[in-house]
Amino acid sequence: MGNLFQQFYNMVDTIIVGQYLGSKALAAVGSTGCIMFLVLGFANGIAQGFGVMASHAFGAKKREAFEALCGTGYNSYSYCLSGAHNSYGACVEAASYLAQYT
Repeated sequence: MGNLFQQFYNMVDTIIVGQYLGSKALAAVGSTGCIMFLVLGFANGIAQGFGVMASHAFGAKKREAFEALCGTGYNSYSYCLSGAHNSYGACVEAASYLAQYT
């Protein structure tokens, strides 16, 4: 479901940028869509993997292992998303430089 909304967001973003900002800005947006999809897919995969391990620990009534897995999973997911945020910030900065030369 999240991937579907991400694809809709990219589609609307492409339409708006293509209509109002031109082909160079559209190329900048298009080149970052796949990177963001990759990073978010990786982060979601990590979250789902930790969810499976945490549910096994919860079902086995291993509270300490469950808490450790939840903390590690949250930290790993946050780390991935901070990387996505930083790459998005870099893309926005690159787009602002690109806008200066159009």
